[in-house]
Amino acid sequence: MRQGNAPANFSIIRSLVLTILRYNGYSSITTGIRLISHNLEQIFQLIGNVPTRVVEPNPRTFVVTCS
Repeated sequence: MRQGNAPANFSIIRSLVLTILRYNGYSSITTGIRLISHNLEQIFQLIGNVPTRVVEPNPRTFVVTCS
């Protein structure tokens, strides 16, 4: 946990969890973690409720030319 990339990785995961809990209306992070920590189905539901940004590919990026 203290060597290599582990501290940075755990920091990213922690920030992601906090963001998901806040987005789903948990005003207290401690309460939110206690309520969902042992309910895997509810955790996946919370992750599924996070909006995703769909990025349309630029058509000019995928142009293949043959000579």
